[in-house]
Amino acid sequence: MVMAATPGTQENQGLDTALQALARAYADAMTVITATADVGAAFTGAAQIGDLLRELGDDLAARRANLTADLRKSLIQSAAPR
Repeated sequence: MVMAATPGTQENQGLDTALQALARAYADAMTVITATADVGAAFTGAAQIGDLLRELGDDLAARRANLTADLRKSLIQSAAPR
C-alpha cells in the first residue's frame, strides 16, 4: 500500500532534507555557470544541467504514474466487499 508522507513525520523530514539538498545543488551549479568566464563552457554546462533535469523529470513522471496505479489498486482493494 502506498502511503503519503505526513507533515511532521520522519518520512516527510527526509524528503524535505533531500529537496533542500537538490535545490542547493542546483543553486551551486548555477553559481559555477554564472561565474564561468568561458561562455562556451557555461553554455555547455547549462545544457548538461538541462539534460539532467529533463531526465529527472521523465523519471519522476514514470514514478508518479506507478504510484498512481498502486494507489488506485489499493483503493479498489480496500473498497471490495470482504
